Amino acid sequence: MLDKAKYRELFVLEAREHVQILNQSLLKLEKEPEMRQHLDAAFRSAHTLKGMAATMAYEQITKLCKTIEEIFDRLRNDQEKLSLNLINSLFRCVDLFQEMIEDENKTVDLDQYLMELQNPSEKTETIESTTLQTKSSTIRVKMDDLDSLVNLVGELLISKMLLERTVFSNASDEGINQALMTHGRLISDLQYQTMNIRLVPIEQIFERFPRMIRDLSTTQGKKVNLVMEGLDIELDRTVLDGITEPLLHIIRNAVDHGMEIPEERESHNKPETGTIKIIASRVGDKLTVRIEDDGRGIDIEKIKDKAVEKKIISMEKASSMSDDEVLELLGTPGLSSANTVTDISGRGVGLDVVFNKIEDVGGQVKIETKKGHGTSMILTIPTSLAIIGGLLVSVADEKYILPLSSISTTLKIPTSEIKKVHGKDVIIHGGQVIPLIYISNVLDIKNHNNSMSSNKITIVVTEKNGKPYGLVIDSFERKREVVMKRIDSSNSSLTKFLDATILPDGKVALVLDPAIIME
Repeated sequence: MLDKAKYRELFVLEAREHVQILNQSLLKLEKEPEMRQHLDAAFRSAHTLKGMAATMAYEQITKLCKTIEEIFDRLRNDQEKLSLNLINSLFRCVDLFQEMIEDENKTVDLDQYLMELQNPSEKTETIESTTLQTKSSTIRVKMDDLDSLVNLVGELLISKMLLERTVFSNASDEGINQALMTHGRLISDLQYQTMNIRLVPIEQIFERFPRMIRDLSTTQGKKVNLVMEGLDIELDRTVLDGITEPLLHIIRNAVDHGMEIPEERESHNKPETGTIKIIASRVGDKLTVRIEDDGRGIDIEKIKDKAVEKKIISMEKASSMSDDEVLELLGTPGLSSANTVTDISGRGVGLDVVFNKIEDVGGQVKIETKKGHGTSMILTIPTSLAIIGGLLVSVADEKYILPLSSISTTLKIPTSEIKKVHGKDVIIHGGQVIPLIYISNVLDIKNHNNSMSSNKITIVVTEKNGKPYGLVIDSFERKREVVMKRIDSSNSSLTKFLDATILPDGKVALVLDPAIIME
């Protein structure tokens, strides 16, 4: 008798892949019903899933797969025609597969699904369009094993830095220096290869969106075309998991709130089919994901009214705010511009979940909108959280790390250039007004080396949601690779820090969280 527990994990991993292939093949088949390869791909996955389920004695999955396999076979032999209702029924069965794969104890009344598949509604629609997608081969590695490997590489990097410090200060032997250089190169190579193992294509979450948008738009009687770019870009699995929920939230909002029904679009001289674009691009160690739609846009005045109504801002404050400042309010908990509550969005949650989740992985959110023309959400996030680029800075004789992904530039300017605006210190740089934030004040530490006592001030310019801020420090050293070490997040005194790292001299330096400091 088969030990189900022994093979359960492997079954779930492989079954998930076949469910995803079924989803993708049905989406392509809906748009290109004449393309035999989409039907063949769906048939193969249904057949394979049936065999796997039978081996594991999952009778309901086996029976449903057999029926679906027979339908695909009739479609291949032109004994049945593809209709919208048949596609909908097949999608519902695929969703059931997903639920039953994740929960092996789940059982349902299978007869209603089988009856729906055998007797779809008489209504038929011709389906057309074009899209192709290929999936690269993958290798499965347990995350625990990867995490252990990454931690080991981190320890090696720390060891390398300590060794460099010892050798270069106490030895002049050329052989030792050469050996050390080789040692360093090998560790750097190991680090590079290890971090590459953790990288996964962003396609793994993007591939969910076509089905989701198809279902949402169909339910609401809207026509939406999805365009995706940058599917082959890779990023750390931890970051990928962290941005999945925010992306799903943004896309649901784009369909539910942003997109108009065809009649409304035509009345505004727009094509009846709206477009949502999801574009991923990589610059250095940052990933940018831009989600833009050509829908109705965000009503700035409506946001102001809602914020005043919920007493988030005063009427006087609302009248003096710029559009960008109003859009930043969308990150406030409880602020939602939805007129009605739906099953998709508009539950009063607002976009605060997006802002918080993206900031949790060291990223930023920027919103651009034009009423009647659409909205763009731009997410900027680091590609890895295990080993990052950092700038070592000094504040009141203490060493801290600022993530390079959050830094725009560094400045050293005369103190005479500091100006007062509404009682706050600012500087003018590059045509922008940059508010100054004194790190020593934020951390509540006495700064005996106050840079204000000299003629010059050192500033690290960073951004939050597209707005620049100047972090005032005493000095900064060179940029370096930083091995992130977890700290106790429950300690209230450490809320302004992301993590910690170990410096070459063996001392611990805390990694500052710019998003928290700029609040």
